Amino acid sequence: NHDQAKKNSNLLFKQYPSNVDLFITVGVLFLQNKKYEDAIKVFQKVISLNPKEVNTYHNLGIAWTQLNNIDEAIACYSKAEKLDSKNSLTYYNYGFLCSKKLEYKQAIDKLNKAIKLNSNVSKYYYNLAEYLTKLGEYEKAINNYKKIITIDPNHLRAKYNLSRLQLATENFKEGWKNFHLRFEYSEIKYSPQ
Repeated sequence: NHDQAKKNSNLLFKQYPSNVDLFITVGVLFLQNKKYEDAIKVFQKVISLNPKEVNTYHNLGIAWTQLNNIDEAIACYSKAEKLDSKNSLTYYNYGFLCSKKLEYKQAIDKLNKAIKLNSNVSKYYYNLAEYLTKLGEYEKAINNYKKIITIDPNHLRAKYNLSRLQLATENFKEGWKNFHLRFEYSEIKYSPQ
């Protein structure tokens, strides 16, 4: 019951007005229950209590993204990047938001930073390949799809998208190898993960 949870959390906030961990816990619960406006209010309180709480900027960015307020979400990841430049997830999420604004060059830059920090995450390469494809950089996209397949040999979308790009670049011999996956993977999506 969201109303009861909100009432209980307000009582706790009054009892423990400076307990950052309490606010974070409640904010995450609101976020998990898709109560984004409530989560935003709580996370903003956390930031007022501790402006260097990096994970709160991530959570706040997620809430703003869910409400489709991309500019606010980007501001959160920008702040998170300044506070902790070693978190690959910051760059991944930041890149995704840049792509939502059709700023693919910035998105690519952010994903390259994410990959530099953590080179074994297939979704980083997948989104990078998607953005490179949008910019017509097919060979670079092909190389990223191949990298995904070395990390996850069963990544059907990567194999299928690789085959499509190989066919588009007239590498028919390689392209036809995985093109049949369009039948095996019933709902292949063409957007970033």
